[in-house]
Amino acid sequence: MPRIVGSRIVEVRDMTAGELRAMGWTRPRFGCPQALVLDSGAVVFASGDDEGNGPGALLARCNRKLYDVRKPR
Repeated sequence: MPRIVGSRIVEVRDMTAGELRAMGWTRPRFGCPQALVLDSGAVVFASGDDEGNGPGALLARCNRKLYDVRKPR
């Protein structure tokens, strides 16, 4: 397992076509799943379940507010 604890997020981006294909997913109709790229080389993304049956939304909660995690547009 790549090192995640203590790693820095260096990029937030859409998952690539290759990453989607590796998971057996197709690009969803309403936007692409987001990926967090860490300085350790790990790429972190949300899945709909622990078996990887589909992509999920990456959300953040801060100061009692809920945010979508998306790259700047």
